[in-house]
Amino acid sequence: MFFESTTAKTVEKSFQTYLDQATQARKIQAEKLIDFFHGKQLDDLKRDLFQYSGNVDQLKPVCINIVKKINNRLAQVYNKPATRSVDGTAQEKDIFEQIQIQAKYNIKMKQASRYAKLVKTVLVRVLYRNGKIALDILTPDIVDVETGSSPDNLKAVIITHYPASGKVKETQYHRWTADTFQILNYKGQVISSEPNEYGILPFVAVHDTCPVDEFFQPIPEDLASLQESINLKISDLLHTIGFQSHGQPVSKGLPDKQEIKIGPNQAISLPADTRDKKSDFKFADTNAKILEVVEAIQALINWAYISHGLPASSITSDAKEASGIAKQVDNFELEELRQDDQDLFRIYEQDLFRIVRAVNNHHSPRKLSDNCTLKTDFSEIKPPVAEKGQLEAWQILQDMGLISVVDIAMKKNPDLTREDAEALILQVQEDNRILEKTTI
Repeated sequence: MFFESTTAKTVEKSFQTYLDQATQARKIQAEKLIDFFHGKQLDDLKRDLFQYSGNVDQLKPVCINIVKKINNRLAQVYNKPATRSVDGTAQEKDIFEQIQIQAKYNIKMKQASRYAKLVKTVLVRVLYRNGKIALDILTPDIVDVETGSSPDNLKAVIITHYPASGKVKETQYHRWTADTFQILNYKGQVISSEPNEYGILPFVAVHDTCPVDEFFQPIPEDLASLQESINLKISDLLHTIGFQSHGQPVSKGLPDKQEIKIGPNQAISLPADTRDKKSDFKFADTNAKILEVVEAIQALINWAYISHGLPASSITSDAKEASGIAKQVDNFELEELRQDDQDLFRIYEQDLFRIVRAVNNHHSPRKLSDNCTLKTDFSEIKPPVAEKGQLEAWQILQDMGLISVVDIAMKKNPDLTREDAEALILQVQEDNRILEKTTI
């Protein structure tokens, strides 16, 4: 009884860290960026318009989504579906093939990579739902963790479940450790506890870059700030264009506070002229600097793209086709970023496979043995106009004796080992030999 009481107090004490200011700021920031990504920007824009103009009713809120465009352009590791193969028996290969289909493996991992690029840290949860393996993506606005001596040493995962009613007192927290699964109430008190049937945490932490000292990586504020500024200026621009199109009503000498109704079916009655005082009403040209505002908005968009490593060609409306070399130079930074992402996601794929195997083996009669392993092959993205030049360059190096056919095969597909490349070349040669005999 003393042990249970101490455990409950420890959990309750740890729970208080989930409510501190820094943690709540992280959750709010993540939720805001996720809303921006999904195009939910109007409420935020209306608050900005009210703050800067004082009367939001006079301005039409208009949004464009650069957050989603930039984020998806950066998250390229699953631009094309990855190829996963199990080194095991024919039955194990079939089992994992079915798991991939049922769990929507490629879709979920692409989603995980995009959210990791957006909010820098997500969790992929493995569960058994409706008789099959499923994958859930959990974002940092609803997740808390406990770690050991390093951010990689994940000890506990806490998921916030907000009630549909919106009542704070109905909020619950699900806390997972390798040993237990607990449900906590809104105060952090344990209301139910049971053993963790898997014996491991059924979560894979996916980071945009390797964490150094904190599990949750800092969420950059620059992209959200640029998105807000662009939305604000576009709304202001359309308001200005409206005035510029119709002219600005100007009155002189009318009685104070006289209501003037303007429209094609409205007549405006002005006081008669006198010797001492004249009244006047007209539409004046606003001389708004629309082109300057448009250029300023375009500059903001350009800065947003370029500051995130995207090539200038991503945002130009110039129809002129860039050369293959120019495209390679433009995409150099993106290629380096994608390679870094591949190195990380190879690790995440392995971690995920081990958890999928454990969850599947606990629930399903069709088991995956501990001896079977996973190999993930990421598809390579090549500039469409550079193929001919690349082949010519390889041919020159081969003629000079500086590169072999095996080296070329490995450059075309960096996921191949030297043994895989040699086997591929022998298979191609054998296929060509058979085809030659067939044609003769």
